[in-house]
Amino acid sequence: AASLLATAFGVRTLGLLGRRTPGQLASLLSGLVIGEELRVMAPAPASMGRVDLIGSPALCERYALALRTLGIASQSHGAEVTWTGLHAMARACGMIPR
Repeated sequence: AASLLATAFGVRTLGLLGRRTPGQLASLLSGLVIGEELRVMAPAPASMGRVDLIGSPALCERYALALRTLGIASQSHGAEVTWTGLHAMARACGMIPR
């Protein structure tokens, strides 16, 4: 199996040769990084419960597809949860009044 770095350079070559559009290249790289992240996860997929996904709809969709391929359930909460969490942390740190 090729390393992530070697594969990323292969993706770069596809762009230089005009064989993929910039959008296709971005999706391909995103998929490679997600795949590598899931590959090196410590727990075995069978031992995982549902994974909560927080982020942009496109990114959550990519993660959900990859997780589903491994037999792992997921639930997407959307990017708005990020702001809720940041707000709660700022309040807890005294950065904004309660």
